[in-house]
Amino acid sequence: MDTRSQRSQGSRNTPKLTTEFVVEELRNGNMNVIISWLKQREKKIFKIGWSYFSHQGDIEDALHNAIINSYENIHTLKFDQYFETWFIKIFINECRKIYKTNKRTKADDISSYQNIKNEETNEAEKMTLKAALEKLPKETAEYITLKYISGFSHKEIGEMVEKPESTIKSKIHRGLKAIRKYL
Repeated sequence: MDTRSQRSQGSRNTPKLTTEFVVEELRNGNMNVIISWLKQREKKIFKIGWSYFSHQGDIEDALHNAIINSYENIHTLKFDQYFETWFIKIFINECRKIYKTNKRTKADDISSYQNIKNEETNEAEKMTLKAALEKLPKETAEYITLKYISGFSHKEIGEMVEKPESTIKSKIHRGLKAIRKYL
């Protein structure tokens, strides 16, 4: 294999950036590292964004603001290993800010839920899930989305929204109970 094909293969299989490396680079003023780090987590981040918005532009605005905020405030990060949680907390806060500003309804068209649910789920189930989540208090729907769609633990969600893990667990439990009643 020649050098050119090794390079092209290497670019397709970009090694995963470690949290420590990303934090160190940000602290040294390298803003580009966060873009590479986000590309590796794009699906996860956009799933969170779709839970707030039905327009991709709003998600991108929130993400842009979160990138700038994290870059400017990297010095406030206390423990490097919590960078992802810290960044997602910033992103969620930006989503909330834009959501309040725009007063747009959350995820109006069902196509946004296609990004959340796997492809095997039929349209009726998507509509039912959407309707069930919309009946819940916004905060509870947010926790359920973070837990079951984005894959965060109760502890991580608690850290992001600055609430005790037990509160997150009970709100998710009550929310799921309400969804079961609805379904």
